[in-house]
Amino acid sequence: ICTPLIAFEIGENSNISLGINVINKSDNLSKSNYIALLNGSLMKNSTLNSLVTQQGVNLSRSEININLVEDYSNFNLVGLYFGRQKHHKDITTSVNHLAEHTSSKQVVRGILDDSAVGVYQGGIKVSNKAQKTDGKQMSRALLLSKLAESNSKPELEIFADDVSCAHGATIGELNNDQLFYLLSRGLPFVEARQILIKAYLNEILEDIHDKNLIKQFNKAINVWLKHLEFKEAA
Repeated sequence: ICTPLIAFEIGENSNISLGINVINKSDNLSKSNYIALLNGSLMKNSTLNSLVTQQGVNLSRSEININLVEDYSNFNLVGLYFGRQKHHKDITTSVNHLAEHTSSKQVVRGILDDSAVGVYQGGIKVSNKAQKTDGKQMSRALLLSKLAESNSKPELEIFADDVSCAHGATIGELNNDQLFYLLSRGLPFVEARQILIKAYLNEILEDIHDKNLIKQFNKAINVWLKHLEFKEAA
């Protein structure tokens, strides 16, 4: 079991990028667990751009608690989880807007196969002092198996009256019309499905604001697709 604790404060006028990739390429560690806690505070005019990915271990949970303490602080999260077998994936967030003109954006994508379970619990709390807040969260899960399960729970607590906040969650399967179109053009089923999966994931590239995080994002996708190729070839 791996249980890291990461705590930090981002100072005034600072811009930080943080990537956390949980990747296990070997079935030897497929029964292991990863439970992480990340606590951060952002000061005036600071920004945290973050990427969290999970795949390949039995239980993965990333709990992220962010306090936007001073004016014009910004938090951006892209979360990505891949579940297979009976794995359980969990991304839980709590973002507290405590000052004016703060912003947060959470974009989470999941792909679940076999009997895997995915969870996204996203919380935004806006204090009565946090006027002009902009808070958004969106979760989408793609199910590749009838036995896979996705649970999303976006939450908003707003105590200010001049804010722009939104949340949403969708769960679905691959688009059969798009799949049929690719198959009708002569593509094999495996290749056609992987094209649609990659397109689904690449939708959120524009939400990643750092080239090193993009590299980590692409690495996580490639590991998953290689595993999928191996499974479908078996």
